[in-house]
Amino acid sequence: MNIRRLQQTGGKDGSSFLIILPKEWVVRQSLKKGDPVVVSEREDG
Repeated sequence: MNIRRLQQTGGKDGSSFLIILPKEWVVRQSLKKGDPVVVSEREDG
């Protein structure tokens, strides 16, 4: 399991958040800029 830190962006109001993924993982998944990535919510967080 990898832990990622949530980063906030969007100027003064901080209206958006980012999750940064390791490049090696993105390459292994054959992802490219603009591809959708699903984030699943679990009861344990």
